[in-house]
Amino acid sequence: MKPAYQVDDREASQKPSIIGTWMTSDEHGISEITYAPDGSAEITILYRLKDAKEKIQVKAAWSVENRILETTVLESTLPDIFPLGSTVTEIIFYITDDRFVVIDEQGNPIVKKKKESTSLLDLEEQFDILYKEGKIAEAIEVAEEQLMLAKDTFGPDTPDVTTALENLAMLYKDDGQYDKTESLLKQSLTIKEQTLGPEHPEVAETLNSIGELYQAQGQDNKAIPVYKQALTIIDTVYGPESLWSATILNNLGLLHQARGNFTEAETYFKRSLAIREAFLGTDQPDVATSLNNIGVLYQAQGDFTKAEPFLKRSLATWEKILGPDTLVVASSLDKLAENHEAQGNFTEAGLLFKRSLEIREKLLGPDHPDVAQSLDNLAENFQSQGRNIQARPLFERSLEIREKLLGPDHPDVAASIDRVAENYLTLERYSEAESLFRRSLTIREKFFGLDHPEVGLSLDNLAGIYCAQGNSFQADILYGRALTVLKDAFGPVHPEVAQVLKNIAACYKETGRTTEAKKLEEKAEAILSKTK
Repeated sequence: MKPAYQVDDREASQKPSIIGTWMTSDEHGISEITYAPDGSAEITILYRLKDAKEKIQVKAAWSVENRILETTVLESTLPDIFPLGSTVTEIIFYITDDRFVVIDEQGNPIVKKKKESTSLLDLEEQFDILYKEGKIAEAIEVAEEQLMLAKDTFGPDTPDVTTALENLAMLYKDDGQYDKTESLLKQSLTIKEQTLGPEHPEVAETLNSIGELYQAQGQDNKAIPVYKQALTIIDTVYGPESLWSATILNNLGLLHQARGNFTEAETYFKRSLAIREAFLGTDQPDVATSLNNIGVLYQAQGDFTKAEPFLKRSLATWEKILGPDTLVVASSLDKLAENHEAQGNFTEAGLLFKRSLEIREKLLGPDHPDVAQSLDNLAENFQSQGRNIQARPLFERSLEIREKLLGPDHPDVAASIDRVAENYLTLERYSEAESLFRRSLTIREKFFGLDHPEVGLSLDNLAGIYCAQGNSFQADILYGRALTVLKDAFGPVHPEVAQVLKNIAACYKETGRTTEAKKLEEKAEAILSKTK
């Protein structure tokens, strides 16, 4: 079989040539292939792996005879997916100056479009770079251009367009534009259902994305049936023990945990873990994630003894895969530390929190939000051990980071101020605590308005300071305001309302109003019994 510049038939001399660079797209990614006159070909593929993309370079040989195009891999940067010597056979359907259509071995048409000055592959790479850098606005502009070019290249209702639709949808989701996200995902879903069939795995992939969108919005009742529809498709196509099934089972587990359905969540998480271990072995990121999820589930149920081995295994797996000093390991250290604290093992927890802080400072620098969170974790650990003086500079440094990053009037700054104030309160330095709680209240009133629940919680904090100083008159006024705000926001039967009632009862006891205190305690317990 000889290299050919054109389709080899009697009219070949009148037909356009396949020589040149062509673009195509499928479920695996975007490809750019250059057919050279000497029978060589160079292929660049932005290949979609799970939760990642990899740029693959392939060198190949091509030939055409009787409309049969064969492309044989000679070199590949990812031979596991594109093995050396493997051959792809396609039937050439037609060629024009800017379009090249073939039929693959499964009988599916593949459209190859002549590369423009700016190609889909170029845009996809720009998109990936901007997204990784967190430049969402710039990435949206590139994704919108990518979508327009994909529609122009392949037509508006073809599977090739769905990649661009879902790239843009992901960005809108990250930007909090959920209505736009849903619209784009549903467009993609419709195209896939109409062109690939309603039981195709790619349909399940988009359904899973829609389920994740609903879950992010707290629309659990809409997310569950979508996830289950996706799971049914994947189980039908690949069987109930596939890695795809494990992903959806894990998502269902997270959703049921958020709803407090712990038994169902445990079943889903353990099925997902078993599948991942069977397919991947023990030292894989997805396995570490499943182990962590089961540990966190047990934590949520207060079963810290059962949680510990799962959290330890998850940490050990991440350390083995990524090394000891990565951000994922830092997060895993925090989870295990929290579990130790819940069991009263504050010294062990403090060592883990300290190591997590050191990792984040090393990788992120001293002024990062995650460093501020690590400082808070370690400070609260010290405070739990009665080491309040040691805790305060950590809380204060955390506050300084947030003020530097967010400005002085941000709600996260208010939360950080509260932590410093609470530290002063433990040291009975009421004047400093009162000043800080007042500042926190002012920030929240300015940011949220007077009737926001965050304002109610700030009022409760400030009331506690007055009570501690014996100023029951001022405390009663602030507690009354706090109750009004929280009842208006949450209704009269809510845990936050119950907590304020308990705080008022404690203040009443301090001022000798024991009968009223008992009534408030009983009311708080009645509310809590209804909200369990």
